[in-house]
Amino acid sequence: SLITREDLRFLDVVSVIEGSRLFATTFGLRRTSYVAAGRCPRADAVGFLLRQLPKETGELRGVIAKSLRHLTGQDHGIDPVAWSQWWTEHEAGFRFQRPEAHPSRYADSTPTYYGLPVYAKRFVFVLDTSKSMATGMREPRITIAKRELIRAIEQIPETALFNIVIFNSSVNAWHESLAPASKEWKANAAAFVAAQQPTGRTATYDALLTAMHLHADVEAVYLLSDGEPSSGTIVQPLRILEAISQRNRVRRLTINAIGLFGGAEEEVGGLEQFMQQLAARNFGEYRRID
Repeated sequence: SLITREDLRFLDVVSVIEGSRLFATTFGLRRTSYVAAGRCPRADAVGFLLRQLPKETGELRGVIAKSLRHLTGQDHGIDPVAWSQWWTEHEAGFRFQRPEAHPSRYADSTPTYYGLPVYAKRFVFVLDTSKSMATGMREPRITIAKRELIRAIEQIPETALFNIVIFNSSVNAWHESLAPASKEWKANAAAFVAAQQPTGRTATYDALLTAMHLHADVEAVYLLSDGEPSSGTIVQPLRILEAISQRNRVRRLTINAIGLFGGAEEEVGGLEQFMQQLAARNFGEYRRID
């Protein structure tokens, strides 16, 4: 169909698409349409996004806000009322221009993990606890990673559901599915993170697969690692990229990647390229932390 091919002509039949049951129940289909609309400088694209913004929560509300910023050059965060008021005042005679790329000025009001906004209401942190995480320039990388993850856990709003997957030569999930972000559950999660000790190798593929399949409604995954895959069902980075991207082709959840480095450039080049491509091919963002 036009929408699954991200063909911009889908806007010509958008009133039919957005009223369908398939659209209402399919995360990947809605994501595709919001991204495609953000590439089309037409007033009906803005109107479509504004109609959907108050209906969405979590990751998809963030996707819509990003598309609106790209289309209009304006920034009203994820606030449907503010966006609607602005468009009411400016729709007549509005001229589309190519806006400059910049982060939202509302980012400070959104929970973050290594600077990445956490819009999702159902998400999974994936933490590398392999032996190499015991090393570091000033302090062990595992210490840095645990500190930031605990900080992020403390920020999670009570309306969210989350989980943590840790991986080395094996993979272990903190909870069997997604847990509510209550004070008690967050304290339990923080204790789980604090107790982790680095050991073994790096089963990246198995960890990502576990995170993606913890729950059918997972919207986003945040992967942190300091080394190239070295164990598990699939080890070769290119094969992992293909396998994960293929599994996510229809589902279209967000996979963000954080490279926690600190070594020589030649030691991290391969991992950085792998993680950049993993994020780029799966609707996410990449962050390098030295």
